[in-house]
Amino acid sequence: MTLLLLLACTTATDNNFTGKAAYRDAPTDSSGSAKEAQPVAREDGGDQSIQFTSSFEGNGTFGDLTDICLPADGSFTGTSSSEGAIDSDGNFSGEVSAAGSGSVLKSTLGCVTSDLDIDALTSITIVAFIEADSENCTYYCESNARAECESDSDRAACEADLAASCEEECTTEHTSILAEITIDGGASLEAINNGMDGEVFGAFTSELTFDTLD
Repeated sequence: MTLLLLLACTTATDNNFTGKAAYRDAPTDSSGSAKEAQPVAREDGGDQSIQFTSSFEGNGTFGDLTDICLPADGSFTGTSSSEGAIDSDGNFSGEVSAAGSGSVLKSTLGCVTSDLDIDALTSITIVAFIEADSENCTYYCESNARAECESDSDRAACEADLAASCEEECTTEHTSILAEITIDGGASLEAINNGMDGEVFGAFTSELTFDTLD
C-alpha cells in the first residue's frame, strides 16, 4: 500500500483525520491525456460513509494492572473502529482515537487494560473501508483498469475487458473496497502525539488510495 502524508496539525478535534480519497488510477486516460486520479465521490453529489479500523502501538502508564502484566517500558497495543464521511469532491473526515467502537487496549505482555494514560504512539495503521456497491465498484474497476493497462499495446480493449470482469467480481464477491496507511515515525507522528487529547489523537491529514477489494 502507498502512504502519502500531506500535513499534520497539533490540535485534536472531533474530525482529527481528514484528507482526499481516490481510487488507484493511471496518470493518463486511454488516449494518453493527463488526468487526475478518480476521486471517491457519488454521482448525485451526496456524502457517503467511510469506516476506519485502527491498530496502534505506543507507551503509557497503566492504572489497573498488576506487576506481572506491566512491561518495563509501559508499551501497549490497541485496536479501535470509527467512522466518517466522504463528500462530493472526495474529501473525507472522521475521528481516530484509542476510544473508538470496540476499542481494546493491551499491555505488550498481553493483559487487557481499561485504565491507560497514553504517553505517545510509536506507530498507527489505519484501514479505511467504503461499500462495494454498484457505483463504487464501477469507479474502482474503471480506475484500476486504467492503472493495470497503462502500458498495454491495445489499452482501450484491455481497460474494457478488465473493468467488466472486475465489476462482476466486485459486486458479487466483495462487500468493501479498502485503503490502508501506516504512520510509524517522522513529523506526522510527532504532531499526532503533540496534539493528543486524552484518547483522541492529534489532527492529521493524509491521502487515501482505495486499491483493494475485500
